[in-house]
Amino acid sequence: MIALSRPTGPRDGHPLADVTTGVIFLLIAVVFLGGNQPRLMSNVVITDVVIFALIVTWLIHVAKDTSRSASEAGRLVAPLTLIFGGSLIAATHVGIRGFVIDDLVRDVAVFCSFLAVLDVLRRSRPAMLRWVLGAAMVAVTVLTVTLILDNSLRARATFVNPNIPAHLLACAVVLFAVIPRSRWVRVVMVSVGLIGLYRTGSFGATLQLIVAGGYLLFRWVCTQTRTRERLRVAFFGTVIVLALSTAFGINSYLNRPGAKQESGLSAARLDRSGSTRFKVWEDAIDNFAAHPLGTGPGSSRDLSLLALATETHNEPLSYLSERGIIGFAGLVLLWVTVWRFTRRGGLARALFCGYLAASLFRETMHYRHWWLFLPLAMVFDEQRAATSPPSGPGADELVRTGS
Repeated sequence: MIALSRPTGPRDGHPLADVTTGVIFLLIAVVFLGGNQPRLMSNVVITDVVIFALIVTWLIHVAKDTSRSASEAGRLVAPLTLIFGGSLIAATHVGIRGFVIDDLVRDVAVFCSFLAVLDVLRRSRPAMLRWVLGAAMVAVTVLTVTLILDNSLRARATFVNPNIPAHLLACAVVLFAVIPRSRWVRVVMVSVGLIGLYRTGSFGATLQLIVAGGYLLFRWVCTQTRTRERLRVAFFGTVIVLALSTAFGINSYLNRPGAKQESGLSAARLDRSGSTRFKVWEDAIDNFAAHPLGTGPGSSRDLSLLALATETHNEPLSYLSERGIIGFAGLVLLWVTVWRFTRRGGLARALFCGYLAASLFRETMHYRHWWLFLPLAMVFDEQRAATSPPSGPGADELVRTGS
């Protein structure tokens, strides 16, 4: 078990109610993630309202110059300048229209959410982190139950499409695998998350989980291996075993006609989904070639620029075609910046690796749960590093390069 310590750094002197208010907002936001209800208007749900209140509490600290996420906010200026600048330039192609404003507002909301949650968690006592993890357990349990009760081939519960709850569950499974709880609690919650993930039938979220889990496994092997040669053997041995297992598994699965329509993870749906995405990606590349500066945020969806879908199903290609080369450069710089926010071998970096994998098959930037779970994982890594210094081979290097 990992004992969580008090956050490092000086207290800012604000009363307990100031901290408690932010934590309460955060708890409510996380609990309501799984149900995605009640819906207030369009895509706005109660979670968005609570997150907005959380952002307001953070802005108060920003105004008083007491924010605990000021460092991250400063480092985000450059990538966000490119993203918003490229988006506004791209918007000149269609003019400032409703769908452009909608996407830009959501951009602002997700980044402010990230900074607000990071600020609240850093100024809270370690026990509050356990409460937030408990809220996440409630959300995942509720979500999985609703997915089980959904009789669709690909369950989506109350979400607009099944890939959103799938992405949420993939993040949660990785989170629950390493949280400071007893082993049986972790086993139960990981199992619950996997059941829900299976019901969504999402190939992209499954890959996301494999990549995030694989990163944690790889880093564990790095810390446990005493020599460079043993590390190479462990790494390449794992890659070979996974490659052979995957090849034999896919071959046997494709040759089982009776299994092709049993679930959303069927071979038939994989073929159909793959062929559709290739066509959509080809359209996005053509749009970028015709308009290198972009056609405006949200234009693919609202102007029906793609033949077979309403979105690009690929975050980088979406940025290229909609926000142009400048917005895409901002996205790449954002990835580098967020990567540097996370600690080597930490939970946050594992989640980020999974996020990158998922972004190749979905547009995940506006998933509200991602910007709540990422700062949660970052603070978890910070507290774990403060109480459990790295040990074993390579420990000194991890200490030097951890943040």
